[in-house]
Formats: sequence, structure tokens, C-alpha cells
Amino acid sequence: MLAQTKTTLNYPHEFRPVPRFLLDVPEGWTVVELPGALYAVASVDPEAPWLNIVVSHERITAGSHDLAFVQRGTELAAEYDDFVVEVEKQFTLEVDDDLFLMRQGAYSYGEVKTRHFEVSTLAPNTLGSPINDMITLTFLLPLDAVEHYQELILETVQSFRFA
Repeated sequence: MLAQTKTTLNYPHEFRPVPRFLLDVPEGWTVVELPGALYAVASVDPEAPWLNIVVSHERITAGSHDLAFVQRGTELAAEYDDFVVEVEKQFTLEVDDDLFLMRQGAYSYGEVKTRHFEVSTLAPNTLGSPINDMITLTFLLPLDAVEHYQELILETVQSFRFA
């Protein structure tokens, strides 16, 4: 039996919006919508039309970041029979007071081989909640372009800050 009184909930709820953050990207890059992401930023360089940064948000409990990463790869693999995710390196980077978890690896599906760098950080938890807000930047680029764009990736990560 339903309760006799009802409350209408609005979304987005003002109690837990996605934390505000700032990110510097190269001049002229274009912000685009992407399913499952807050947004993506795409290169407008005719020499590098495949280069992009995907910005996503997840609410996670302590210790669940690895599980979320593996789950995303598994979901993608279910869509493509020949999809492979390799995590080659995982390390942390501290910028000012923010700690970033960085993963480097490769996606391959069929003939296409793409390098990815996934960089995640947790927003300050000012509410004392067991749920944390995680922002992830995923850089996607072809294997042969990694060396050329390393500096751009590092500068972009270092520019990230919560507002």
C-alpha cells in the first residue's frame, strides 16, 4: 500500500550536484556531447581529428574505482567480440593538493589500436558521505601519436582543479 502523502523529487537535486571543476584545453578545441559522459573535448587540428578527451563523473564508494574501470571495459567488450582492454601501467600523480590515479593502456578492436590514458580524482567530500564524486579524464589517441602528445596530456591534467 502506498503512503497517502507524496513528495515530488526534482532532478538534478540541489543536494548533490556534480562538483564544479575547471579544465584548460588547447585553444580552439570543441566541446561535444557524448553518451555516458559529462562532455568530450575534440581536437580541431586537421592533422589530429581523432584526438579527444572524454570527461566523465561517477559516484563511488571507497575502494570501488578499480571495479568501475573493469566494468566499463567489460561493457565495451560485450559490444564488440574482438574488443580488448589492456592496462599497462597504473600510478599516482599529486598536483597541488589533489591526488590523481593514472592508468595507461590500450584498446584494440579489430584493426583499430588506440592508446588511452585514464586520469581520475575524487572531489573533496565536504558532506562526510560514504559516497564520493569521481571525475575521470580519458585521453584517446592512436598508438603512434603518444610521444607527440605527452606534454599536452600532462599540461591538461595539471590544469584540472575543483572550483
